[in-house]
Amino acid sequence: MTARLLAYDCFFLQICLRLSMALSPWKALSSYKWLFILLISANIAITSACHTEVSQQKQVAKYPVVPCRVIQHMAGETCVPYRSKRIATLYTPALANVLALGIKPIAITQATGTFEAFPPYLKDEVNGIELVATAGDVINLEKLLNLKPDLILGWDHHISVYPLLSRISPTLLPQSSVEASGENWKEYLRF
Repeated sequence: MTARLLAYDCFFLQICLRLSMALSPWKALSSYKWLFILLISANIAITSACHTEVSQQKQVAKYPVVPCRVIQHMAGETCVPYRSKRIATLYTPALANVLALGIKPIAITQATGTFEAFPPYLKDEVNGIELVATAGDVINLEKLLNLKPDLILGWDHHISVYPLLSRISPTLLPQSSVEASGENWKEYLRF
């Protein structure tokens, strides 16, 4: 591109010089002609200096690059950071299992299918945790985004909002299972 512009400017300069010589061959170059030549030279210099090479931008990772483990789940596979500290749970069994591991989540949703917001064994444990949805409600994605979770644990019911959840943070959607969420909690957390 620069070579083309440079050749064009040189060609234009040659034509101007020949034209000026044809019109006044017996006169030396006047001061206006020197000014004209100077302007053309400046044009060439500026054109070549302003040329920048176009390069493709590298794709930026969706999440910060941290050591992680790839886990298969209902929505595909997700790279889960090894040291997730800010976990959001969107399903009661996930909440209970995370609490059993000694981790207090930063966001929760109310239990579904019960008369109370949380089962009796979890009532005291959920104090001070942000509620991002009540039972049967849509998840408040803006509130969840502002909490900046490292990991979101949902269930297969959240498959419709998975694309949005996974843009907030790495998201796992294990298949819901009554057997895996009760006494066999290790099966629910098999990853």
